[in-house]
Amino acid sequence: MFIPELTERFQTQSATMENQSVLHFGSPDEELSALSSGAAICPIANWIRIRATGSDRAKFLHNFCTNDINGLPTGHCCEAIFTDVKARTLAYAFVLAEESSHEIWMPTESAEGLLQHLNRYIITEDVTVEAVDGDSTTFAVIGNKAIEIAETATEQTAEFNTCQLSESVASMCREWNHQPIVIVSVPAKSGLDCWNLLTAGEALPSGEWLFDHQRICEGLPIFGQDISSDNLAPEAGRNSQAISYTKGCYLGQEPIARIDAMGHVNKQIFKCEATADSADESPAPVMLSSVSKIGTGSKPALTMLVVKTVNGDENIMARASDGQTYRLKVTPAKA
Repeated sequence: MFIPELTERFQTQSATMENQSVLHFGSPDEELSALSSGAAICPIANWIRIRATGSDRAKFLHNFCTNDINGLPTGHCCEAIFTDVKARTLAYAFVLAEESSHEIWMPTESAEGLLQHLNRYIITEDVTVEAVDGDSTTFAVIGNKAIEIAETATEQTAEFNTCQLSESVASMCREWNHQPIVIVSVPAKSGLDCWNLLTAGEALPSGEWLFDHQRICEGLPIFGQDISSDNLAPEAGRNSQAISYTKGCYLGQEPIARIDAMGHVNKQIFKCEATADSADESPAPVMLSSVSKIGTGSKPALTMLVVKTVNGDENIMARASDGQTYRLKVTPAKA
């Protein structure tokens, strides 16, 4: 959440807001250009943190998601998909390992579904899984100088695939679309101070349009938007990043192993380049789940496609949620 003082600060910096989200600060194209010259700072409105504590927490989380949490070193993070017994997706998230706790981070409006699922299986294990107490504010620092800027502002060391968790500031460093990204979470009351520190140097105030642009370019799906409980975990198109095929048994492991033995799923998320098309009608149009709002020409997009229908040299007609028709040039998401 954003405290009123932080929202007022955004407004003095020419923020365009929708509900509680900051979309951009006047020039999305300039915000995108800032990634190569310095960095952009994006306030993230819907970012959930779930904390697991107790001596059995790593083993417990390991048993309910697709990645190797037992093998995740302290101070590191990874992508993971939480699944049901049929390998249907319940959440797409990042898991962060620290000495006294693990956390699950994900962009979503509610953690309730995942919390209910995990707590249903706690019987005798020494583990507590709950939403992080207190309201928090989250920023994404993206660009060539993101690590340097984040380290100066948070006084925490950032390296790819590492994380640090404390009561005053928590951070996670990843690489999206060949650019560093550091996601910083602080108590809401500290949000204004953190924003001022992050934007004090060569970082340009930016919005969620830019954050979403980088997410789409990376091929990262959002649960509830790009994938849902109707989708099997491998359909997210992030096998190499989020699924371990050597970790042993976990809830949903058998169906995922069978899919791996077959070679591929029938459908999956694909990254595309989407170019607006004037066609009013298209036979059985594909629906885009995510398309960047930055730029006027070809834009990055994500969509679920039947694998056997995809040909890299063929254009596919698709339609976005606003009714706009696009012609897609498809390249497979990372797998």
